[in-house]
Amino acid sequence: MFDDPWNLKHARGGLVEAEFLAQYLQLSQLAHHPTIRTVSTEETFAKAAVIGVLRHDDARLLAEAVKLYRRLQAVLRLSVEGKFAAATAPRGLCHALRRAAHGSDDLPPRDDLAELEQELRATQAAVSRIYGGFCPAEG
Repeated sequence: MFDDPWNLKHARGGLVEAEFLAQYLQLSQLAHHPTIRTVSTEETFAKAAVIGVLRHDDARLLAEAVKLYRRLQAVLRLSVEGKFAAATAPRGLCHALRRAAHGSDDLPPRDDLAELEQELRATQAAVSRIYGGFCPAEG
């Protein structure tokens, strides 16, 4: 489950880690920086960068990751019942996912999701790295 990059919510570096990190930042900083309080995960990251508890590059990466996950999740929820299998996804779904990920209708159609999966894995690894800096795994 944690190794499947298409499990956008529960993969390492996925939505759960990103949203938990936003909540952690709010709870840990609220007493000294009340402006960090917001209902937006992406805005939390931006505010955390402004107050200096998160690097600006990391805040941008985290916000973009959350947007990417949510766009892909929306397409998958509308198109797939059960577990998504990228290897057997129809061409139209591959194209819809690529368009959602990149916010562009001008992408050439492709029959596979290999590049998008690599991008997803890289994004999840970066989110997991940032998350681990604040919430290290026990062990």
